[in-house]
Amino acid sequence: MYSFEFKYIIHHFDESILNKGIYLSVVHANKIPPHIGIVVNGKYFSLKAKGKDVAVPIKDLIKIINRKQIVSLFIQLPSIVSVGQVSTIYQTYTKAIAYESSCLTPIKQLFGLGEEIQKLGDLLEILDESQLMTSVFGFNIPDEYKGIPAYGKDAIHQRLEILATKSKQHV
Repeated sequence: MYSFEFKYIIHHFDESILNKGIYLSVVHANKIPPHIGIVVNGKYFSLKAKGKDVAVPIKDLIKIINRKQIVSLFIQLPSIVSVGQVSTIYQTYTKAIAYESSCLTPIKQLFGLGEEIQKLGDLLEILDESQLMTSVFGFNIPDEYKGIPAYGKDAIHQRLEILATKSKQHV
């Protein structure tokens, strides 16, 4: 069961395309819940339980994805925001906090979306209906992969609580 099923995923492509344009990143695309971020002109942003990534060179993320064989997607979107706009939004957050903010929160803010968007599948449905998904590029995508696994909002907050607990244990 999927919360969103992709029509077509491009498996073979030149990674340097991620240096220009806007991409919604879906890391651990086969897990519940997946982790999302945004790439703007080769700069990666994401909100995590342990903090945030701000303007990280995309090549650094790709190295990790390749080394750990992480199933990941990059969904190309129209160029409607700048690195500065994304940076400004991410500056208002320190980390993802269960029942307060998730990796989706700054992305919803960036696109002016409200509480009706509660998980990645909701966001992808809106993007698809609005014909805003230009292309979908995949790393380490198994042949049987079709889309984002179905999950509820509680799965997001439970995962954030687990990650927050792990993070406190390492302090």
